[in-house]
Amino acid sequence: MRFFLAWLGLLALTSFAQARSLAELVFAVRPLPPYMEPTPNGYRGAHIDIMQTLAKRLGVNLRLQECPTLRCLRMLEDGSVDVSMGFAREPSREAYLYFVQPPYASPTRTLFYLRQNEVRPLATLSELNSFRVGLVRGVFYSDALAKIPEHQRDYAPDMESNFRKLVAGRVDVVPAGINVGTRVVEKLSLAADVKLAQLSLVVNTERYISLSRLSPWYAQRGLLEREFAAMLAAGQVAAILARYEEGQHSTRPAAPSGQ
Repeated sequence: MRFFLAWLGLLALTSFAQARSLAELVFAVRPLPPYMEPTPNGYRGAHIDIMQTLAKRLGVNLRLQECPTLRCLRMLEDGSVDVSMGFAREPSREAYLYFVQPPYASPTRTLFYLRQNEVRPLATLSELNSFRVGLVRGVFYSDALAKIPEHQRDYAPDMESNFRKLVAGRVDVVPAGINVGTRVVEKLSLAADVKLAQLSLVVNTERYISLSRLSPWYAQRGLLEREFAAMLAAGQVAAILARYEEGQHSTRPAAPSGQ
């Protein structure tokens, strides 16, 4: 009976995903500045511009579906949304996500943010063991950070919440991609309140569009990939990323001497 109910549930999810039309592309978005950022006039950011350009090339409507990180992943898994961006390619996701080829950008550096008055050194991963680490649930940071003991982890729904907890003393360190961390510090005016640790990492994962394997677009993934490859070849993706990633680093906290 339990197997039969599970089969019915899977059938319902598959039917729901297939019933959606190829006339639109449903994009799961969550706060991840400068790539996806809620504003009074709706979401803006590099990923929004990239997907709007892709949808226009495909001749379809782009519909944004806002969701927290874990819910976005669940919606991709059950096919109730088509695509997202900013999720690392790692083995546990391959069962329900197809990572659209080619990747759209190289890996970025992960920085570690401390409170301005923090006196403990943080230059190596072993020194991280004495810090309480602010993480976003559902985000894959790296194999190295996956080894952080559970009792040292403190989860938040998004990166801005983690930085607020850092300044309030509820966590000791926040790892963030260089562009995400820079934008959050700027947005929340925290340049005088936080500083960079000597420790930094380059996560060895390129950046992809994530496509649900239950999306009606999965059967059309060849078309998606051809149009996206044409965008990359024309320099459209690089131009969009440069518009949001470059020119913002003047607000980055100063690195400690010796870095």
